[in-house]
Amino acid sequence: MKSIVSLCLGLSLTSTFIHAQEPYILDPYFGNNGVTISSNPPWGNNQYRSYNVKNMTIAPDNKIVLAGNQSPNFAPHFISGGNYAITRLNVDGTLDSSFAGTGHKVFQSGANGAPILELNHLIVLPDNKILYAGTSTSTFPSKMVVYKVNVDGSFDATFGSNGQVVFSSGPLSWHSLDALGVQSSGKVLLLGKNFDNNAPTVGSISRLNANGSTDNSFGNNGVLIPNLGFSDNHVTYSMIKVLSDNSFLVTGTHVQQSPAVRQNFVAKFDANGVLQTSFGNNGKVILPIASGERLYFYNNDIEVASDGAIYINCSTNGGGANNESVLVYKLSNSGILINNYGQNGRLSLPGFHFDSWYFYDAQLQDDKLLVAGMIDTGLNAAYRLQRFNADGTEDLTFVNPLSHTTATRNALDHSFYLGLQSNNKIMLGGYGKRDNKAGDSIFPVVMRFLERGTEQPPVDTGTSVVNVRDQSQVKIFPNPVNNLIYIQGVKSNTEARFYDLSGKLVLSALISDKNFGTVDCGSLPAGIYGLYLKEANSKIIYAHKLLKQ
Repeated sequence: MKSIVSLCLGLSLTSTFIHAQEPYILDPYFGNNGVTISSNPPWGNNQYRSYNVKNMTIAPDNKIVLAGNQSPNFAPHFISGGNYAITRLNVDGTLDSSFAGTGHKVFQSGANGAPILELNHLIVLPDNKILYAGTSTSTFPSKMVVYKVNVDGSFDATFGSNGQVVFSSGPLSWHSLDALGVQSSGKVLLLGKNFDNNAPTVGSISRLNANGSTDNSFGNNGVLIPNLGFSDNHVTYSMIKVLSDNSFLVTGTHVQQSPAVRQNFVAKFDANGVLQTSFGNNGKVILPIASGERLYFYNNDIEVASDGAIYINCSTNGGGANNESVLVYKLSNSGILINNYGQNGRLSLPGFHFDSWYFYDAQLQDDKLLVAGMIDTGLNAAYRLQRFNADGTEDLTFVNPLSHTTATRNALDHSFYLGLQSNNKIMLGGYGKRDNKAGDSIFPVVMRFLERGTEQPPVDTGTSVVNVRDQSQVKIFPNPVNNLIYIQGVKSNTEARFYDLSGKLVLSALISDKNFGTVDCGSLPAGIYGLYLKEANSKIIYAHKLLKQ
């Protein structure tokens, strides 16, 4: 990490945990004790009041990329209006000013904030460029729109028309984008809806070349309306997963009008859009549901493990609001439900709250499934972060077996986007209010968890980006040291952490005496250590090299 400047604007963030020694903890060296709240840039002549985060992803360089809807009004719960924006944070949660000059890039959405854009899909490419896509109603009827943004935040002029592609996905008038995927060649897959006022929805899969032009080798002039063996093509697609060989999985729902039947499915196509009949039953798997049950594909995705196992993350109301739960299907790579996972290939995870406003997210971590979401709604609603083994049992090495990692702030937080930085650091994101409820605003909120004992403070790289106290203010002696080390010039409640040369935390202590403290490091083996001092409620860290005799 190169910077430890806090973006939390002096907010008092109080995180409450329901067990004391959980293996994973909020990273004390990220943001303000593990939490970063990104401030709002100017909105014309005013500050915007709502930034509803709708996407979060971790870039290949470990930077954190957020995107969502900005409004000059207080508008929680994904209410659209105003502009859209991408925000990029450095690895440590500070705003990345190398991106668009401020860390924010705003996509103008029309005069006076008219909601002519709905940008709900975000992918960071291997070269750290960004695709940001959705639906444009700038001209009626609506069309798909895809933007490509360079690493510095400028539009990529080699893509479409100055970084923008507007695309029609079929013969009917109206078009909207439901999912976005990218193959290793850079070709872009668009899952969408094609419809008219008086015609049922037809699902389509389209492909653009890496430069944004229509890939006419795919489907019919770039648009594929697959025959999945249903009675008609009245299909709504919801999720896509591009595999390592550029084949891809999609999920969707077929709605038969008469008699009324809903079928939720997973289908597999090769790299060029040919249905793979060896997968499931002639290329698709119908996801089994109980009587009266209905599946929802909200802010969820498809995960594929190293052994090829497929996780379909969705939600169900179980036929009634009292039976709602997060639901995970697990299939083999050939499309067979793995019966010893949960109940006949279905793992129900009750307790997470979901609807069209409150989402959840799932991500594989070393072939174990992380799940995060809200367990309640409204002010002070807690979130839950759980991890499950490959057989569907809860991973008891992740949390206390009698409880789950939860935290609350005195604010309206919606935390439901998961990502992983290197070294298995877990990022949980969303949006929330300030603690001061008198000034209603919605901000991006990002938290970072890591395994206890792997905390590593920023180090001085010689670039003068890290704030370090002057030697004249802080004195550490003796050095070399045998047993007791004396620390002078720090505030009370300063934490002292000792790291060995491998970066492992080997000793920590709290200095309670104002301006002076002692730490007994006699238990440390002889060697060289990094000593880091962090004052309470401060992001200033003093780094010191210590020789233990």
